[in-house]
Amino acid sequence: MSVPKGKRNESRFEARHHLEKIRDNLTELIMRDFGYSSEKFQKQIDKFGSRKDVDESAREKVTEKWSMQRVNFDTWFVEKERDTVLSLLRNICTEFITGNNIYPSDNAIVAEYTERRLHMDRAIGGCYALLGELQYVIRTLPVDINKYKNMAKSIEHEIDLIKGVRQADNRFAKDDKKHEHSQK
Repeated sequence: MSVPKGKRNESRFEARHHLEKIRDNLTELIMRDFGYSSEKFQKQIDKFGSRKDVDESAREKVTEKWSMQRVNFDTWFVEKERDTVLSLLRNICTEFITGNNIYPSDNAIVAEYTERRLHMDRAIGGCYALLGELQYVIRTLPVDINKYKNMAKSIEHEIDLIKGVRQADNRFAKDDKKHEHSQK
């Protein structure tokens, strides 16, 4: 009998596949400078600079400030954030894959289960750090926030998937308790 697709349990590998998709999508976004465009920002600066409804001295201060921001975005900010986000992505993937490849054996079930869980916890923590970093990019760069909404939902879904893997790992703890009782 076939189970309808909507009622199927997720594959054990769903968390890994989803993580790879996040990494691909974020890498693509990073290659496009997070959606930041120096030319579009300069047009905004020029447009504001030509407004007649704003006091000239205030207009000059704002355009000078924005021009300095544009220079900083172009010369170092985007590059530093690109490195930070890639590093977070790499760490999340490394922690998840490492943890997922530890399968507790009968002889060392407690130690290996604990180590596996620690790696999963680090992957979850990395996802939260990544969300925070992307929120910082959105607050700092003049980018379209809508492009980030789906990415944030996707990362939150990955957190839920990893938590699901962790919850499924509770079977190791149950197996360990059975193992302890059988040795007594």
